[in-house]
Parts: sequence; structure tokens; C-alpha cells
Amino acid sequence: MTRILKAGALLLVISVCVRAQRTENTPPLSIARQGYLFAGEKYSTVNDRQVMSGQIYAEYQIPVKRTKRWPVLMIHGLWQSGTNFTATADGREGWAVRAGG
Repeated sequence: MTRILKAGALLLVISVCVRAQRTENTPPLSIARQGYLFAGEKYSTVNDRQVMSGQIYAEYQIPVKRTKRWPVLMIHGLWQSGTNFTATADGREGWAVRAGG
């Protein structure tokens, strides 16, 4: 388990360093279209009210200039949430803001 944690920490440090190098000269991403969607939902009655459950919420951004055939799919995990993709705790732009770089 300790090896896995050390390997994960090393990969995190390397990815942060590579990202810092790439974003310095990367122009801002221009978005052609963005939005959100829900999928897989069902309605149930709870305390005489209709509530939605079993759904997944997803956001999308389509850049003006597409440089790759396939989209980037970001899934949060561990102790994080999807908000980490839009900004960081110290105020820097998150991955979703700079994904086009």
C-alpha cells in the first residue's frame, strides 16, 4: 500500500510540473458551445413528493478549434469533487478551464 501511495504522489508531482510548463505559453481556450445534462434518472415518491434519483450529472465544453478526434473525459475521485476541474484552492484555473492546451 505504501508503494502505491508513493507512486501516486510521484505521478502527481510530475503531472503538476508538466502542466505548469505547458500552461505558461498556452492561449486561453475558446469555447463554441457548453452545457450540462442529466442521464439515467428515475422518479420516486418520497414523503408524498416526486424526487429524482439514480441520475448522473455531466458538463460539457466544445472548443471552437478541435485538435483531437476524441474528447477529454474527466472523472473526479478519491477525496475530490468535480469542482476541482474549474479552479484550485489557491485561485488558479482548473483543468477544465485550460483543457485545450
